[in-house]
Amino acid sequence: MTLKSLMTHASLLVSAALVLSACAETGSAGDQSGGSGLPAASTKAEFQKALADMSPVDLNVQTLGSKGSADDAKDEEYMAAITDWSGGKITFTVNYAQSVATGAEIDKAVSTGLLDMATVIPSYNPTLYPTFTALNNVSGVLGNDPVASMLQSQAWWLGVPASLPSFDEEFQKQGLQVLVSGYSSAPHSIQCTKERRGAGDFKGAVIRSSEAKVKEQIATVGAEAANISTAEAFEALQRGVVDCEVTSMRVSAKSGTLEEAHFVTTAPIGYNAATLVMNDGVWDKLPLAARQLFHDRLDVYLQANIKSGWKANSEALGIVQKAGGSVEPASDEVAAKFTQVNESLLGKADPAVAKAAREYAETWAAKATELGFSATDWSDFLSWFAGDPDPKPFVDAITTDILAEDRPE
Repeated sequence: MTLKSLMTHASLLVSAALVLSACAETGSAGDQSGGSGLPAASTKAEFQKALADMSPVDLNVQTLGSKGSADDAKDEEYMAAITDWSGGKITFTVNYAQSVATGAEIDKAVSTGLLDMATVIPSYNPTLYPTFTALNNVSGVLGNDPVASMLQSQAWWLGVPASLPSFDEEFQKQGLQVLVSGYSSAPHSIQCTKERRGAGDFKGAVIRSSEAKVKEQIATVGAEAANISTAEAFEALQRGVVDCEVTSMRVSAKSGTLEEAHFVTTAPIGYNAATLVMNDGVWDKLPLAARQLFHDRLDVYLQANIKSGWKANSEALGIVQKAGGSVEPASDEVAAKFTQVNESLLGKADPAVAKAAREYAETWAAKATELGFSATDWSDFLSWFAGDPDPKPFVDAITTDILAEDRPE
C-alpha cells in the first residue's frame, strides 16, 4: 500500500470514528420522545420540573465564530439558557470556528450525525434549498439602514419562511430540523478601495461577489463580478485585482478587508442569511418539553444576535473612520438601477414568495417604527448606539406574531 493510500485510509477511519463518537454521545440517552408538554410562557422552575426525569443529553454543536466573539454571542447565550432552564439535563460540547465542517459541508455534517446542531449557510448549496435561494434573491425588498432595517430583516427571515411550507420541507429532505430559519445582522453594501457613488464611478470596476443577484445589479452600472474566495479577498483588494467587494461590514470587519476597502456605498442589495438547524433524529428523540424549551428560548438567541450585530456594526464604523473612509448612500441613479433588478426578481419569483416578501417587509418596517426604532442613517448610528438600545420589545413582537404559531405541541 502506498503512502498516499495509507493516509487516505487513515483519514477515512478518523472520520468514521468521529461520526460514531458523535452518534454514541447523543444517542446514549435513547429515545425520549413524547411526554407532557408545557404551555407557552412557562417559567424556568416549571421547565426544570418537567425535565427532572429526563436522561441527560449532551449535544455536539459547531459555531461559525471563535469563542467569545460577536458572531458566537447568540449561540453561547442560547446554549447557556437551554442548559440553565433544563436544570442541566441538556448540555453542549462546542466546536468553535467551523472546526469540524466548513462552508458547504456543514449541513451534511449535521444530517449525517457528525454534528447534532450547527449554523448552516444554505447559499452554498442553492439547489438543495430553492425556497431559501428564492428568498435571498428577493431580499432587496428590505431596507438598508443599520437600525430599523436590521430589525425588519430579522422578522422577515423568520416570518416569510414560516408562511411557505416548502422552506422547512427542503431542510427536512436533508435530515435537518430548522430552529431559526434565518438570521442576519447587517445589509450588504459595496465596499471599495476608493470612493464610488455614481454609475460612472462603477463603470469598469471589478467587484468581488459570487451571487447571481448581485452580478445582475452591478452589471447595470457597467461593473464586472469576480468570484474570489474570502481567504484571497484582502490580497486581491490590496493588489488591485478587484476594486470592491459586496458583503456586510460586520463580515468585512471580521475578515480584515474593511481596512483595505473602507469606502462603503449603501444600496438596495439585500441580506444574506444563515440558518440554525439540528439533526432531525436527535430532535425527534427529545422529550416534548425539551423541544418546547429550544423553541421558547429563541428569544435569547434573537436578542443576542441583534445586540451583537449592532455592536459589530459600531466596531466596523470605527474601522472605517480610522482608515479615513466613509459610509454614504449610492447615487439616486445607482439605487434606481438596483431597485429595478429587485423588482424584476420579485416579478420572476413564485407568486407566494413575492407576496409574502412584500407583505412581511411592509408589516415589520412599520412595527419597528411603531416600537421606536426609526430608520437611522449610518452617520448617526454611533450616537444612537451609545444610548444602549434594547431590542427586547421587538423580539417580543416576533415571538407573539411569528414564533408562537410554530411552537411544538
